[in-house]
Amino acid sequence: MNLFYDGDNPDLLIVGMKWIVVVAVIVGCVSGVATRSQPPPTPQFAEPTPQSADPTDQKHKDADQPGQPSPEPVASRQIIATTNNDEPATTHEQNKTDRLADDLMNPITWITAVIALFACWQVIVYRQMRDHTKVVERAYIGVSHVRLTELREDSASIRMKIMNRGKTPGQVLGGNIWWSATDTPGSQLVELKKFIDVAPMLLTAEASMMCSVDVPVGKEMLATHTWWLSGEVHYEDRFGDVHEAGFGRRYDRAKNHLIFDESTRGLNYDQPMTRQERRQYLT
Repeated sequence: MNLFYDGDNPDLLIVGMKWIVVVAVIVGCVSGVATRSQPPPTPQFAEPTPQSADPTDQKHKDADQPGQPSPEPVASRQIIATTNNDEPATTHEQNKTDRLADDLMNPITWITAVIALFACWQVIVYRQMRDHTKVVERAYIGVSHVRLTELREDSASIRMKIMNRGKTPGQVLGGNIWWSATDTPGSQLVELKKFIDVAPMLLTAEASMMCSVDVPVGKEMLATHTWWLSGEVHYEDRFGDVHEAGFGRRYDRAKNHLIFDESTRGLNYDQPMTRQERRQYLT
């Protein structure tokens, strides 16, 4: 696996750092288990000291000498040593505390902790680098330069450009273009009427595609109605993220041109598509 950042797949660095964290944790666990699995020291008992002579032999020797009083009988006692393997509760807790202190003083524990912290920091840094790279290097595709080229009695010709303003190629998946008109002052987009689909295409960086469409809106409607042109372009960047770019323009009778104003501000955007919206391109 290539862990060096090459600009094409920034996720390789994050994967490499995650593997470092996993290895560090495994090393720490193995060292802790090895420390705890060492057998306890075997207690050493002193060998019994043999007696120099049997008291009964001394008794017989004294009896052979005349004129000597007989010694009093000696009662021999056997002392049985008993052992108790049950440690007190305080001793057990002390042993646990001692083992914990030994683990904390173990250099492998500190080395493992330092490696894990360094790896986590690297993951955070390279994740931020990846997110920044996506924002800066990805494609930005949308509709621009929308203008009315010809106005007839029952229709109008509109010329517009679909352009990629990003630094990397992007794949146009599709989209829709609508128009809306109303004769009520202050009303906006009362009914969206779809009249064309955006065709799939591949746009490299700074590339564009010009297209002309006819809208079923004539001179009479434009003279009495407020008219909008709007739509969406769905595209996928080279990082695998899918976006939708919206656009909107309003027809200005005085300028005889499609303009951008406050009524179209909410129609112009670039945002990620939801999982539900992406399903139409996954089939």
